[in-house]
Amino acid sequence: AKLINDEVNTLNEKATAARGKVEDATQRIENLQAEHDAWVKAQAHEQRTLDELRQALSEVPQGLPQELHDRWEALRQEALQLNEQMTTAGEEITELKGKVQEKEGQIGTVDGRLRELDSAGYRMMQQIE
Repeated sequence: AKLINDEVNTLNEKATAARGKVEDATQRIENLQAEHDAWVKAQAHEQRTLDELRQALSEVPQGLPQELHDRWEALRQEALQLNEQMTTAGEEITELKGKVQEKEGQIGTVDGRLRELDSAGYRMMQQIE
């Protein structure tokens, strides 16, 4: 009974630690999601700015000053980089969500084992009495 009780306590400690890790991972996912949402909002603003710049450039006569053309190209490159970053952030969020689900499954397994051990310990204590 003592060994079972010790094992139950050890598993309880592991389950508590695992729950803490899941909570931390969930918080990181929420933070990443908030950052991603803010980035998407900023990306939309950047896209509107680029669209406005493209519209303005389309209205400028041919033979644009090189400086204006260079600025437009720099903005276009920045938009492409931001789009790549958004894609990467989305992939990271998906990966973290998968890890959290995996940890939740592990916690469920540990909780089930703890219940089994609690029942076995209770039955053994009754038999000892």
